[in-house]
Amino acid sequence: MIVAGDVGDTANAVKICMRKLSPKFRRVFYCAGNHDLWIRPDTSDEYPDSICKLFSLENLCETTGQERGSVTMRPMEVARGVFVVPLNSWYHYTFDTYHPKPGGLLYDKFCKWPVNVDDVAEYMLALNGWRLNAVEKRIEEVRKEGLEPVVISCSHFLPRVELPYPHGCDTTEMAKAVGCLELEDQVARLGSQVHVYGHTHINGDGPCGVNSERRYVQYALEGGGSKLYCIYDNGILHGKEVWE
Repeated sequence: MIVAGDVGDTANAVKICMRKLSPKFRRVFYCAGNHDLWIRPDTSDEYPDSICKLFSLENLCETTGQERGSVTMRPMEVARGVFVVPLNSWYHYTFDTYHPKPGGLLYDKFCKWPVNVDDVAEYMLALNGWRLNAVEKRIEEVRKEGLEPVVISCSHFLPRVELPYPHGCDTTEMAKAVGCLELEDQVARLGSQVHVYGHTHINGDGPCGVNSERRYVQYALEGGGSKLYCIYDNGILHGKEVWE
């Protein structure tokens, strides 16, 4: 199971979600979204900043996984040569390629950062360094064994500007708060066949960009829908709705 973020705006909400999911799935992979990193003053969350909350959520997942089954924000080889790689991410104003300058709107005011807000995306990308190195090393070993690896990466934010996001008079600066161009470089470095993302609540499954065979998948479950979306089954990459 891949959960691409925005589970809840408190650590307790994330904990409740993971404790419910972990008994139902052999592996649960999670990427923190912007709402997950909020530190609201009217809640029990007491973190000095949102990076500390991110690390706390990672520890929470690992602890829950030890108690009930595997829940993680880290990459894992789930079967021989099959990798799931969660990537940390944050948006950056340069994702707005028509006007790549800081905007006038403040998004996610409940987040607190130990760095300049314009440097958060770069910080998140840097956190992925060890993940990329570890998976690349294992992929090389798999290929030497005569297997072609399957890589499914995931992030909360969008890695490509061609992916759909809300447009309109009420969302004039939305492009500055939905994705990160450099995130796609990391996805490409992994050689992912499928990249799962979230944030925009606009579902889709297909290639994106010129001469691209990589599938980009979003399947938002709003309101507790009972159907899930299967992207890999019995050694085959799929794209089909299934009942829980």
